[in-house]
Amino acid sequence: IKGIAFFALAGFIVLSLYSYNPFDTCFFYYELCPQVTMNWGGFIGAHCASFLIYFFDLAAYMFAFFLAFIGYLYCAQKPLQLHWE
Repeated sequence: IKGIAFFALAGFIVLSLYSYNPFDTCFFYYELCPQVTMNWGGFIGAHCASFLIYFFDLAAYMFAFFLAFIGYLYCAQKPLQLHWE
């Protein structure tokens, strides 16, 4: 179950980052007349994508890859320690 949740979260982040629009209402951009959120992840996806893009730029995609890797480890039931030694 944990592995599938990590895969789903990674997929959500990738979709949110892919459909990132800098003019969506988020932490760093606000309009007096709110527009329809263009992000495929909706309001939450716009906030997640803006946070990741502003702080990590293109390295944000590596965050999604890391979550997918953790999901793979949970699904394969392999301990993370084996991959770090």
